[in-house]
Amino acid sequence: MTSVQTIYNPNQEIENDFSYINENSTLVFSLENITKKYQKTKRKRAKKGFNLNQRIFGKKVSSNIEALDNVSLNARHGEIIAILGPNGAGKSTLIKILLGIIQPDSGEVSIFDQSPMIKRTKLMRKVGVIFGHRSQLWRHVPIKASLDFASKIYNVNPEAYKERLDFLDSYLDIKTLYDKSPRHLSFGQRMRCEIAFSLIHKPEFLVYDEATIGLDVLAREKILKLLKFIATFDQTTIILASHIIGDVNNLAERVVLLNKGKIEFDGSLTSFKEKFSSNKVCSLSYSKIKNMELYHRIIDKYSLKTQDGSLTGEVSNTENSYGKFIEEAMKAVEVTDIHVGEPPLEEIVKVVFNTI
Repeated sequence: MTSVQTIYNPNQEIENDFSYINENSTLVFSLENITKKYQKTKRKRAKKGFNLNQRIFGKKVSSNIEALDNVSLNARHGEIIAILGPNGAGKSTLIKILLGIIQPDSGEVSIFDQSPMIKRTKLMRKVGVIFGHRSQLWRHVPIKASLDFASKIYNVNPEAYKERLDFLDSYLDIKTLYDKSPRHLSFGQRMRCEIAFSLIHKPEFLVYDEATIGLDVLAREKILKLLKFIATFDQTTIILASHIIGDVNNLAERVVLLNKGKIEFDGSLTSFKEKFSSNKVCSLSYSKIKNMELYHRIIDKYSLKTQDGSLTGEVSNTENSYGKFIEEAMKAVEVTDIHVGEPPLEEIVKVVFNTI
């Protein structure tokens, strides 16, 4: 059985150094032409005319499911990348391959220029991970004991550990939970502690899969600020796989869209909105109605919402379309203010998922 050192030993830093890592590399991770297939087996029942055994139990039929198909992806220091895609798109498979949990059928994977399959134990000392539905905390042990143990596993200097706890508490408000065990916490409280656990060793690369699920608005806002801070000042690279589109909108700088194992889009969040948004949101305020007949006509034509001297609606994402809308509106009302913007990211993603 492998023993775990529980007393800080400065000499252990020599044993656990990262001299094999190319610190001058601009890439935190790289996936090149990754392919992964799973075999799915199901029973196909025979129709009338076959023997009773085949009609009741059926015959085993195997088929291959391509989870990832020739996927290439890389990230630099300090990038925040959101991975989007419907269920079954290949997000979890991509993350597990990246972390060395499963091996691809073909292609090359590297973190800090090293294979996570070969150097996984050492590389994980520079990586923080949260899977929203899997806990890293000991269920019956007080939170502080779990955090203390994590600091020993990652060989964190006691002074640095104390400073790190104070820093994390300023964002996560976890000190009041130290004496409680995870089984006595609400889901949101436990997730805050899970995030603290993943950041104890000041990782350079974070993978968060549904990390903010179950959190209230204020807690989620603090966590997003924390992640932005470490990405900016510590140059920590963050992979965010989340169905909470608000998190993606407020945090991610880059979006990767997966669909049926292939990357459909890889670019900035702004470019994603421009590519997949078919409409512009137009909003104008007015002081009075000049032509009542035309006023009602444009409301019906563009399906506008009216409220307290304002008109709001979505218009086709072409200059002629929303330019024409504004021109017609100015004939109907005395315009005082005009705003043209993108529809909410949630609506864009909903449309994308329905069409891919």
